[in-house]
Amino acid sequence: MSTLLLNKNTQKFLEQQLNPETRLSQSMLFYGGEHLGKFYIAQIFAKSILCKKHQWQGCNECDSCKAINHNWHPDFKIFQPTSNSIKIEEISDLKNFLMYKPQLSENRILIIDEAHKLTPEAESSLLKILEEPSINSIIILVTPFPNQLMPTILSRLLPVRFAKEPDESLKNFLINTYQIPHEQLTLYLELGQNKIGEIFQLINNPEYLNTKISNIRIFIDLLNSNFVEATNIIQNITNKDEYNLAQLVNDWLGFLQQILVYKNIDFWNKYLKTDLSLLLSNSTLIKQLLKNVLQLYNYTTNYNLNKKLMLENFYLAIH
Repeated sequence: MSTLLLNKNTQKFLEQQLNPETRLSQSMLFYGGEHLGKFYIAQIFAKSILCKKHQWQGCNECDSCKAINHNWHPDFKIFQPTSNSIKIEEISDLKNFLMYKPQLSENRILIIDEAHKLTPEAESSLLKILEEPSINSIIILVTPFPNQLMPTILSRLLPVRFAKEPDESLKNFLINTYQIPHEQLTLYLELGQNKIGEIFQLINNPEYLNTKISNIRIFIDLLNSNFVEATNIIQNITNKDEYNLAQLVNDWLGFLQQILVYKNIDFWNKYLKTDLSLLLSNSTLIKQLLKNVLQLYNYTTNYNLNKKLMLENFYLAIH
């Protein structure tokens, strides 16, 4: 993981935490906007702590680093919720992990991703752990929504803020780390909206990448279609379970926002083998489309309405 991903002050602070003369905090909060790489950096930071040389990003030579690289380190645990909430029973299981003495390293580290999903009961249970931490245990909470956590929990966490980094830093990191061809790099930046967490997912999950591209093609097809063609497209969307309408419309939003900000129609014309020049010819037209798509997104996420009817009304609004 390149240090280019981190704000200089954040990077300096985390590296200072690795200094043997620094008293390492036992409870930390990694927070900031969505898809900024908080979870990835938390893993790298944990690896750096567990490294026998306490080296940033790990030395990849000691037993501890090798164990992490092979996903079987006994002193390192990652918890990612599989539902819309983190329950008290799950926190109890995590507490058991923290109670044991470290086996391979000096510390035991637990990362809880999407910590804002903690139920009130789970928060109360976690608060007790934070108030009386086990010796040599470290807990890192990760969330884009720290305000959804109890104030008493926040007061016991050392906050580490993440912010969006300049585009050039992100490009240099991706080029140096993944040796990505220019056109593919542009595609990742466009679809990921320059958000490092989203871009990592696109790089590592081809199915996710293909879904996003497919969703954008559907949007272009709707823009280009007559009413009969649009009816068939909409019927296809509403008849298939694999279409997540909220995600579909969210991808349309991201696509339009990128075009509005970066004026990248030439790239999409080449990649999609189409001509968007007339459809998206000026910022006024794009802003109107954004308004319509945003309204559709609001309907899909906040109201239980007929999908087919929503999409038909959307089609009529943009033609």
